[in-house]
Amino acid sequence: GIHLVKSLGCHGCHKIRGYEDARKVGPDLRKVAGKLDRRWMINWVREPKAFRATTKMPAIFDLPNVRSQSDMARNTAAVQSMVTYLSEKSECETYPDPPVEGDPDRGQDLVGKVGCRACHAVGAGDDVRQEHGWRNYGPHLNGIGSKVQAGWLYAWLKDPKQYSPDALMPDLRLTDQEAADLTAYLMTLS
Repeated sequence: GIHLVKSLGCHGCHKIRGYEDARKVGPDLRKVAGKLDRRWMINWVREPKAFRATTKMPAIFDLPNVRSQSDMARNTAAVQSMVTYLSEKSECETYPDPPVEGDPDRGQDLVGKVGCRACHAVGAGDDVRQEHGWRNYGPHLNGIGSKVQAGWLYAWLKDPKQYSPDALMPDLRLTDQEAADLTAYLMTLS
C-alpha cells in the first residue's frame, strides 16, 4: 500500500499525513509552453493512456457515464480551456534548435552507450507496457518526438536541472554533438 501511494502519487490530489512535502509524481507544469506540443497536450489531457498505457495520470474526460453529445462537447471545451490556461500561464521560455546538426543513427547508438535504457524504455523492441520492471524509473521515450519540441529536448539532455532543479535525470555530460545526435534520434520516435 505504501509503495502504491508513493508511486501512483495519491498525495498529489489527496491530503495524506506524512506526505505533505513529498515530491509529486507528475511533472512541473510551470514551463509547459516551451516543452510540449499543444496538440499533444490536448490529446494527453483527454486520454492519457492513448499515449502511454502505463501512465499514472488518470483519465477524467469521456468516461462511460458522460458520453452524450452535450457531455462530449463540454469535455472538448474543458480540455481546450485547460490547455489554453496552462499555455498562457506558462513561464515563457524558448529553446533554440540544437546548435549542431544531429545524426539519428549516431543518436540511436548513443542510447545504448550512455545508459538511457537503465531508466527508460526506448526504441523498437522495448516493452513500453512494462509497469513494474526495472526500466520504469524514467518515462518511456517511445513517442517523445510527438510530445516535445526539439530545442527543449536538446536543452534537457544537456542540463536537466536547468529545466527542473529537482529532476531525477542525471547530467550525462554530453557534448553538443552527442546531445544533438540523441535529440535527432529521439525526435524520430513519434
